[in-house]
Order: sequence, then C-alpha cells, then structure tokens
Amino acid sequence: MSKEEPLQELLHRFETCLHKSDLRRSPEKLDHILHDRFVEFGSSGRVYDKDSMIAELAEEPTTDISISEFKTLALGAEIVLVTYRATISEAGDKSAKSSLRSSIWKLNDGNWQMIFHQGTPISREQDSANAEAPR
Repeated sequence: MSKEEPLQELLHRFETCLHKSDLRRSPEKLDHILHDRFVEFGSSGRVYDKDSMIAELAEEPTTDISISEFKTLALGAEIVLVTYRATISEAGDKSAKSSLRSSIWKLNDGNWQMIFHQGTPISREQDSANAEAPR
C-alpha cells in the first residue's frame, strides 16, 4: 500500500481485482492475496479453504461482477471488515444476480491478505425491497 492510497481505496481495488478473470485464474496471484488460513462461505453454501478456492476459480466460467455500497470497518490495527453488494452476470446470461459480500482482510508481513469471505445471495424481491429502503 502506498502512503497516498487510503486503506479503503486499496481494499476496494483488491476486491475489484479479485473479480477479474486474470487474477481469479492465476494460482500465483491468488496465493499472494489469500491468507494461508483463508476460509470462504460461498453463496452456494459450500465452504472453501485456500487450496480449494484456487482450484475452483481456475475452472470458473467468465463472469462480470460489479461492486456497490462498499464499506470498511477497522476491527483492529491490522484487521479490517469489508462489506459490499456484488452484481454478477455470467457470459451469455442476461439476468444479473446480486449478493451481499463480506471479507476480512489481515495485514500479514506488510501485505493485506483476505482471510475470510462470505457471499449471501439476494432474491430479486429482496434486491428490489433493499433498493427502495432508506439508508
């Protein structure tokens, strides 16, 4: 992280990069950004560790994922909770799906690494109701 880039912007950039196919299909890049004790509770209901996540992403179809409502909350000097809404469109699929996402990032030897991630699907009805709710 450069001194000029605030932590929220850095983690937003990292989360956005994790949605790009070139990073998702690179075991070397994923090894660097995912903590060795990484765990994900996927929106599918499956639980992944670092190795199974790297293997899963290598086989994943191309998707277009956008991020909105991005927020960070420092849980300590070296650990940050990130929350956001992800909108996912698979190649050739015209219907987008939304999910609420949370990640925990940990500073490890001077590098921020994701140690936990969870995706919770949102039904179209919930998505519409949430869009209309006051914030």
